[in-house]
Amino acid sequence: MSDRSYLVKVINERLISEFHRRGFSSVALTVEEKGTAVEESFPFGRLRRKRGDEFDLVEVQLNNRKKNAFRVNFAVISEEGIDHVVGHVKAEDVWVHLRLNFQVQHLTEGRVLRWERNTSI
Repeated sequence: MSDRSYLVKVINERLISEFHRRGFSSVALTVEEKGTAVEESFPFGRLRRKRGDEFDLVEVQLNNRKKNAFRVNFAVISEEGIDHVVGHVKAEDVWVHLRLNFQVQHLTEGRVLRWERNTSI
């Protein structure tokens, strides 16, 4: 088993299963996302949990530049979704990470107040 395969196995057994135990549901990758860099970085898809009028969102993002590295992205958003630089995104379609390589600096009630180019990625 490769190091990466082992990492995926352990994350799935220990971390993803714990999120499921705590009421999160897995949101599978779409047909368009499978077989792409999205699947390589996010092999677990997304995790989502509804709480009142908000969603808790979690992503486990594997680092493709370093061996055996990952980060957990998380956010709480309104069930109304968010306003993104490309337009409104429904809550069920929100990804926490931003493929445009921008970093959300401040979120208030699901609305972006300031964006900053993320040069650390």
